[in-house]
Amino acid sequence: MTVYDFWAPWCGPCKSFAPILDKVAEKRNLQLVKVNTEDDTENIAERHKIRSIPTVVVTDDEGNEIGRFVGTKSENDLNEFFDNISE
Repeated sequence: MTVYDFWAPWCGPCKSFAPILDKVAEKRNLQLVKVNTEDDTENIAERHKIRSIPTVVVTDDEGNEIGRFVGTKSENDLNEFFDNISE
């Protein structure tokens, strides 16, 4: 499973959410890919049809999207999100 965090340096909610996502990803041993939408030379955001940030997209080992949310979540809500998609 790969977790993509789409963000930008000017995005206040992105800055406040990043430490929460980092903490949960580390505890769950998730592969976290941070994508700065301002410097996205590989067009990852375009491929995932990102329209607003922060957005988190989760893909399986084959690259298929298995989960997504826009905005921020609390640590508890984030853990519940990952629990639901890993079942």
